[in-house]
Amino acid sequence: MSTIHRTPQEWIDEVSALKERIAHLEASEVKRQRAELTLRAAAEEWEQSFNALTDEVMILDKSGTVLWANKAVRERFEEAHGNLLGLDYRLLYYGTLHPDVRPPWDSVLQGALSAAVEISLPKLNGWFSVACYPLYDIEGKQWGAISIIKDITDRRRVEEALRDIAQGAPAAGGAAFFRALAKDLSKALDVQYAFLAEFSDINRSTAHTVAVWAQGQFTDNFSWDMVNSPGPNILHQNTPSWGQDAQRHYPLDLLLSKWNINSFIGIPLLNSLGQTIGLIVAMDPGPLRNLQLAQSIPSTCKISSFGIICSRISITEREYRTSSPYRSEERRVGKECRSRWSPYH
Repeated sequence: MSTIHRTPQEWIDEVSALKERIAHLEASEVKRQRAELTLRAAAEEWEQSFNALTDEVMILDKSGTVLWANKAVRERFEEAHGNLLGLDYRLLYYGTLHPDVRPPWDSVLQGALSAAVEISLPKLNGWFSVACYPLYDIEGKQWGAISIIKDITDRRRVEEALRDIAQGAPAAGGAAFFRALAKDLSKALDVQYAFLAEFSDINRSTAHTVAVWAQGQFTDNFSWDMVNSPGPNILHQNTPSWGQDAQRHYPLDLLLSKWNINSFIGIPLLNSLGQTIGLIVAMDPGPLRNLQLAQSIPSTCKISSFGIICSRISITEREYRTSSPYRSEERRVGKECRSRWSPYH
């Protein structure tokens, strides 16, 4: 109809319809802006979450080019490589575009559903757990992959040390080997204290340490009264025994009080006949921070694998402790050591 011949009511109706269309468009725009803000907030939260991880996380395209890297990756590589976006991941972790050994990432980039391995990487020191998973678009077509790399060097070091005990490797190293094991265990579990101890009698009323790592340094051995300690509970388990609020559960244990211990984990040490000959313990004033590793110890190091430790300690430690030079040295430094470290003096 010609606008010249419209009635006033028709004009009113058309204006009303126009207002409704404008209102609908405005509402749609508001929804779009809200959705955009929601997506942006979700993306920022996602990125902040990955940046908070100590694990290294990357998003790669199908060719292996880095599209995104979290803070841990950037801190490791940006000083040497600058901006990582657009670089091939092989350059970062292998130093070449054509590694001699096929990287685990490649299988996923070429269509595998996942990859999870523990490997050493040419450009890094240590051992790493690498997990890689494909990323798909809404049509189900793979466009890239997400990679998560975790440093497991400390765990592997402890596993290898415990494996060496089972194979008799400590024979030559003696006390030095066990001291290194205590240090590595402390570092791997992220605790301040770790020690190995043996029993001198069948009653197991007292444990005598053979290696002690305390607050970042080796310290002298001491005797641990087992009666009021977590020791009996540790010895009655076939798997690692751990606990929190240690001083509340064992208020009469002077060692826990001296070191202000809150949490602990311990494993009985058995000889080749299955007889208990000692224990290995890690402790900390705070909660156990690496509980996943602590819980994995029985599956990676069978309790029976500690058996050979008995003869190693007997030969290298007991005979030395009964020698005249040891007794003389013990008297000389005993008072100072007991005052600083032993809770029983």
